[in-house]
Amino acid sequence: EGRSATEIEAIAARLTPRDCRADEVICDEGDEGGTLCIIASGQAVVMKRVAVETEKALGVVQEGEFFGEMSLIEPQVRAARVIAGPATRLLVLTRADFHALVLDEPGLAVRLIANIARAMHHLGAEATEAFEGARDKVAAFLNAPALLAAADPAVAGL
Repeated sequence: EGRSATEIEAIAARLTPRDCRADEVICDEGDEGGTLCIIASGQAVVMKRVAVETEKALGVVQEGEFFGEMSLIEPQVRAARVIAGPATRLLVLTRADFHALVLDEPGLAVRLIANIARAMHHLGAEATEAFEGARDKVAAFLNAPALLAAADPAVAGL
């Protein structure tokens, strides 16, 4: 759903540009969140700690994409480290500016809530599908009818 010119201007007025050096840590896993970062130019790599001294690349955030959106709504720690690529420029929205924005533009808040609800529904469907897929794999591994028959010969005739 599109934004009105007034809403776009209100959002743009609250964004703060931030230029990053190549390999600069934009945010670190475990840090307190509180900002949404939009990649205005360049890119950033998202890294997740998988062991004490080991990180895994989860993906790349490209120009026009963003991260940190959930920390605008609810205070939480960063789930991953984000490292800037060469010539990366961010547009940053703080939690305080976000709160002021939704108070000034209530229609924007309503659409945001609707988008979050859709995303949660989608995640719920993905989680259900993943659970069912995992359950099917476990069932195939266990081969329940054969396992039951081996454990209880009386079941073998069922």
